[in-house]
Amino acid sequence: MRYEFIDSMRGIAILMVILVHTSQTAFGLDGNILYISEYGQMGVQLFFVASAYTLCASFDRRGGEADSIISFFIRRFFRVAPAYYIIGILGYFVFWVLLKYLVTGEVVVPPQYMLANVFSNVFFVHGLYPPGNNNIVPGGWSIGTEMLFYLFFPAVFMLFSGILRNIYGLIFFPVIVLVLSMVIIDALDYRVENNSFIYFSLLNQASVFAVGISLYFLHKNHSGIMDVISNRQLVIAFVVITVSVINYGWLSPLKGFFSIVPFLSAMSFVALIEIFKRRDSLNTNLLRKIGEQSYSMYLLHFIFAHQLSFFLNKKYLLDLIGPKPSLFLTYVLTVCLTYYLSKLSYHYIEKYFIGIGRSLIYALSNKKIDKPLVDEV
Repeated sequence: MRYEFIDSMRGIAILMVILVHTSQTAFGLDGNILYISEYGQMGVQLFFVASAYTLCASFDRRGGEADSIISFFIRRFFRVAPAYYIIGILGYFVFWVLLKYLVTGEVVVPPQYMLANVFSNVFFVHGLYPPGNNNIVPGGWSIGTEMLFYLFFPAVFMLFSGILRNIYGLIFFPVIVLVLSMVIIDALDYRVENNSFIYFSLLNQASVFAVGISLYFLHKNHSGIMDVISNRQLVIAFVVITVSVINYGWLSPLKGFFSIVPFLSAMSFVALIEIFKRRDSLNTNLLRKIGEQSYSMYLLHFIFAHQLSFFLNKKYLLDLIGPKPSLFLTYVLTVCLTYYLSKLSYHYIEKYFIGIGRSLIYALSNKKIDKPLVDEV
C-alpha cells in the first residue's frame, strides 16, 4: 500500500536537500535566500519522519505473517543496500578517481578510502564510526543513521505500540525520546553543533523518528483529533515553527541548539504532512514521481549539486548574472539532471533488488510451509 502524501513528502524532502547542496556553490548569497537554502538540510529530517511513518504502517499490516521480523530486515536490506553499494561506495569511488585523472592526469585512490572507512559503510555501522561517517558516500551519514534505526525499530514498535495507542502516550513519546537523548548526550560531554558527528548520530535524530511513529498512531487511532485543526491553522503552525527554527537555529547565539533543531523541524513537518494528506490536489504526479525516485536522487545529486554547479559558478554564472539567479539556474539544472539519471537507477537497481528481496521472502515462507510439523521417521 502506497501513501500518495508520503511520496509527496519524499519529493519535497529531496528537493530541499538538493537546494542546500546546490546553494553551497553559489557564493555570495545573503539574507532570506541564504537562510531558506540552508534550511534545506532539514529535508533529511522530513525523510526520517516519512520513513518512520511508513515502517509503522508496513510492520502493522504484516504483523501476522510468518517470520515478520526476518522479512522486515530482508526488505530493508534490499531496499537500501544494493543502491548504496553500487551508486554510493563503488560509483563515487570511480567518479573521484576519474575526476582526479581528468584534472591531473594521475590515477590516485582518494585518501578517505581506507579499509576501515569503506567496511564501516559496507556494514552500515559508519553512524558509529566518525572517520567513515560522511566521507565515503556524500550524505551517507543519513543512510547510516536510518539503517541503525531499522535495527531497533521492530523492538521499539512491539514494546511501545500499546502505549502509543493512548493519546497521551503518543504525544509524550517523542518528547521523552528527545529529553532522554539530550540527557545522554550531555552525560557523554558532547556539544551538538550543526553537521557534527553527534548531530548526525541516531542518538540526536531519534526524536525525529519518534515523531513519525507517533504521527502514524495518531492517524490510525485518533484521526478525529486532527480534524478539529483547520487547514489555515496547520499552515500557520508550519510557517511559525519553520521561521522559528531558522531564526533560532542558524542565527541563535546559543551553542548546542542543534540538539533540538531536528525535533522542532519534525514537528513542523507534522503540519505539512497533514496538509498534504487532506488535499489530494497537492500530491501532483510529478511530485510523487520525484518522491518515488528520491533515494536514487539523494545518492546521485551530489555529482551535479557539488561538482557541476561549482564548475558553472566558478567559470561562468556568478560573474555573469550574480549569486541568486545562478542559484536558481544551477538548482533547476541539478534537479532535472538528477531526476532523469535517477530514473535509470530506480528501475534497474532499486526495483530490481527490491524484487530479489521479495523473492527471497517468498522462498523462505514457502520453505517453512513445506517443512513437516513433525520430523518424519
